[in-house]
Amino acid sequence: MAQLEQYYTKDLQEFWNQHGFTSVLAITPAAALPVLQKIAGMKVQPTIRYTTAIWTSANGKDMPEDLAKFRMPAAADPAWYRFGAIKVWIDGENDCRTGYMYGPYIGHFDTDPPGGRGSLVTSQVDADRFAGIANKNGVISMMHCSGDEAIDIGLTAYENQVKWGATGTIMRIEHFGMFQMSDEQLHARRRCVTRISKYQSATWLLDLVKADYENMGPERTRTGFRFRSMIDAGLEPAAGSDVTGIYLDNVNPFLAIYAAVTRESDNGIFLSQGKPSPSPRRSRLWTVWAAKSMGEADLKGSIEPGKYADMTVLSDDIFTMPKENLKDVKVLKTIVAVTLFTSEINKVNSMIEEGFMFSKNA
Repeated sequence: MAQLEQYYTKDLQEFWNQHGFTSVLAITPAAALPVLQKIAGMKVQPTIRYTTAIWTSANGKDMPEDLAKFRMPAAADPAWYRFGAIKVWIDGENDCRTGYMYGPYIGHFDTDPPGGRGSLVTSQVDADRFAGIANKNGVISMMHCSGDEAIDIGLTAYENQVKWGATGTIMRIEHFGMFQMSDEQLHARRRCVTRISKYQSATWLLDLVKADYENMGPERTRTGFRFRSMIDAGLEPAAGSDVTGIYLDNVNPFLAIYAAVTRESDNGIFLSQGKPSPSPRRSRLWTVWAAKSMGEADLKGSIEPGKYADMTVLSDDIFTMPKENLKDVKVLKTIVAVTLFTSEINKVNSMIEEGFMFSKNA
C-alpha cells in the first residue's frame, strides 16, 4: 500500500505532467481505490486532476447497484479528485482476435475463442444492467467495444437507457470505430448521440493496421480509424492514451496527432481521405471534446474565463509546423493552476507570446 501511495502522490503525477497532461480519467481497480480515497482526503497539493473510472471485474457482474462506496471523501477537493465513471468490457481486442465480430476472423489460431468470432465478455442483458447502474448513480458508463457486434451491444444498451428514461448521463463507447464501424453504427444510431461519447486512440494506427489486415482482411479493416467520418457525421470523438494497454507509445499525444493527421501506419498510409487536418477545430479531439467526454467541458478543454488555467507549453506551433514533424513535438512546461477569471486573460495571452500553449485533457 505504501508503494501505491507513492505512485499516486508523486510518480504517476510526474509521469503524466512530463507528457503534457493536466487531467486524467483513469481506469482504477476497485481494490486500489481506498488508497486514492485516503490521498484525496489529505492536504497535499497534487499536479494532476484525477477522475476515477472504477472497474470490479471484466463483465461487471459484481458491480454493486449502489456506488456510494466509490465516491471520494467529503474532505476531497473535487477540482482535483472525483469519482466519475464505471468501466466494463463487452469483448476483447481485434488485434488479439478476441474483439467480438459478426463474421469470423481469417484463418485459425489454436488460441482463437470457440466459433472464431472473438470473445463475448458481457452479454446484452448484463450490458443493460451495467448502463442502468451508471445512470441511476449519475456517473459515466464506459463500455469497451472493439468488434462490430460488440459495438452494437453497447449502443443497444445505451439506446435502451434512453428509451427507459435516462436523462443526460454520459454513455461512452471505448474504442468506437477503431477497428470496425458500419455506416449504420455511424449514422443510423445518432438519435442518442447527444448522450454518447466515443473514445479513440489514434496511435494505434502505428501499431495495429497490419494485424487488422491479417486478421480481418481489407474490406473490414477499411471500416476502422475513420476519424474524419465521425466528425463529419456530427460526432465529437474524444482522443485518449489508453496507456493501460500494452502499447506504451500511446502516452505521447503528439505521436497520436501525427498518426491522425498523416495517416501513417505500420502498413503504409492508411485511407488518407479520412484524415483530420491539424487545425484548432480538429484539435478538439484532444481538448474540448476530451473534457466533454469526462463531463467537465464547463471546467476544462479550452482557455476561457471560469475554467481552470491548465495548459501545456509546447516546442512548436502544431497548427503551422510540417505535419511530418508532429511526432517530434516536445512538452516544455505543464501548468495546472487555478480557475481563470476575466482579469487573468491578459496574463495568459502574454504567456502565449513566450511559447505556444496547447490545452490538454486526457
